[in-house]
Amino acid sequence: MWCPVQDRAAFLNRARRVILALAAFALLGACSEADVADPSPASTATSALPTTTQPAATTETVPATSEPTPTTVIPPQLAGFAITSVRLDGVAYSVAVADTGELRRQGLMGVTDLGSLDGMLFVFGSDTTGGFWMKDTLLPLDIAFFAADGSFVDGFVMEPCTTPSCPSYRPSGAYRYAVEMPAGNMPQAVEQLEL
Repeated sequence: MWCPVQDRAAFLNRARRVILALAAFALLGACSEADVADPSPASTATSALPTTTQPAATTETVPATSEPTPTTVIPPQLAGFAITSVRLDGVAYSVAVADTGELRRQGLMGVTDLGSLDGMLFVFGSDTTGGFWMKDTLLPLDIAFFAADGSFVDGFVMEPCTTPSCPSYRPSGAYRYAVEMPAGNMPQAVEQLEL
């Protein structure tokens, strides 16, 4: 559950990120497109989430899909991901969607700034029990796992890992969805995910 101090801190953190992202967007407009490595082929488990597919570009601004916001700034590493809005305990968040094996494997690896996104939603075609790891993920992250009905299963604070041997964060039960956010931004004692 949220407390007023956390709400204010989260609001100020998001406001700073939006301002920095807009400044970065203006600077990146003059830069050339960086090559993005293509991960290995993947299985395709899809979802019926309302999404906006991003063209392959270094940085794009797109209208939010479910919640009215001025624009969504997408980091170059996430240009191929769809963007949607989810609710955690009734509060809306803008997230990139990893709904195929390829996108789930890429996740937030190599991302140093989420732009105006709040995190990433991982969608699986059926219940799973596999763990997540932080291989080549540069941001400390909070992760919450949710069942098919959106109920909370488990959660962790995950630390970056750039070594060959990284720990796995395995939830205590089966889940259908996982949400990652920068550490400290996940609502405390989150109970429900709404798509």
